[in-house]
Amino acid sequence: MKGNGIEVGKCTPPVKDIIYIYRRSLRHFGDPMWWPGDNPWEIAVGAVLTQNTSWVNVEKTLRRMKTMGLFTPEDIRDSPLDVLAETIRPSGYFNQKARKLKVLSEWVIKRCGGDITRARSLRMDTLQKELISLWGIGQETRDSIILYALDLPTFVVDRYTVRILRRFGFDLSGRYEDAVEYIKALVEGISSSTQFLNRLHALFVLLGKNYCGREPLCRRCPLNSRCEMAKSVFKNEKK
Repeated sequence: MKGNGIEVGKCTPPVKDIIYIYRRSLRHFGDPMWWPGDNPWEIAVGAVLTQNTSWVNVEKTLRRMKTMGLFTPEDIRDSPLDVLAETIRPSGYFNQKARKLKVLSEWVIKRCGGDITRARSLRMDTLQKELISLWGIGQETRDSIILYALDLPTFVVDRYTVRILRRFGFDLSGRYEDAVEYIKALVEGISSSTQFLNRLHALFVLLGKNYCGREPLCRRCPLNSRCEMAKSVFKNEKK
């Protein structure tokens, strides 16, 4: 990959496929410019709120939090749980998410003195272990916080990513957790550029939302010339 020390001709087939997906999707969608947020803490809060909901609902929730004065880690920690839950109601699963935000806020206050950017000084393995140990912070949310809020090199693997790569032709037939670890290692081995990792995750989301949903729109997809599912669909159409 130009600018990241990758000679495509010397890469393994899976790496070539990832680079193709990145370049082709970037030409199709342009730079996604992710993740929206005014500051690292807002981005981290958004990573929790976006679990199982649309970004439209997250934006509405963030506006409500600002209006209510519930936005710093200290504000969230000190807020009555029922008040916080009602404020974030538009995000769905609001009782659970209110608890998750309180847990994350407590960690930021105790570990980082209230400034989440101080977590950048932690060793990556320490940061990963501490975040994943927090109640309600799963692998995807953890990696979103690390990549987007802290601007540190890790790749966010979500169900869109696994679905698209399976359909593209990657052998990801085992457990979902194993597929996630394989994809993370593969992508992070290509480049440690946070810009690349940021864009690639965002592009997978755009592909999943616009073309590779549960019912794929292969005819319109920008990857259809090399995707195994698309080839199969087109072959069946000719029969």
